[in-house]
Amino acid sequence: MALLGALVCCLLVAWHGRPGLGLPLAPGGSPGPAPAMGQFWHVTDLHLDPTYHITDDHTKVCASSKGANASNPGPFGDVLCDSPYHLILSAFDFIKSSGQEASFMIWTGDSPPHVPVHELSTDKVIDVIANMTTTIRSVFPNLQVFPALGNHDYWPQVNLISTSKSV
Repeated sequence: MALLGALVCCLLVAWHGRPGLGLPLAPGGSPGPAPAMGQFWHVTDLHLDPTYHITDDHTKVCASSKGANASNPGPFGDVLCDSPYHLILSAFDFIKSSGQEASFMIWTGDSPPHVPVHELSTDKVIDVIANMTTTIRSVFPNLQVFPALGNHDYWPQVNLISTSKSV
């Protein structure tokens, strides 16, 4: 819930803090010129699998397949694998060259891969997030980005602590 609050706070700051991002709350709002409309990119669930590589042994193409036989691995991945870096770069290149101008980007996390527990650590999760941060900054150097953590962006993953007490 705190993450949702932080995201809403960031959006409100962006909405009120920068020219060109104000969106009308209702048709016909206040008198005077209509507020400028803005567009944004929403990037989520990249799930980078840095182990992805094409090999003749399809059970070893990616750690995220957990040993299952990849059906048709190629440079942009396989259905049983999380995203290879080449796929993420291709998606970012498409966004950048699409001609659609965005005022900002919301990046809602989930960057590390779905791999067996013993193959991740806090350091590996931080490395993946750092890699994605560097990549986004290099591909979109002039775009303001509002990041939010997803349930795979910490270690151990999907291990939210409940503060409520059961009766």
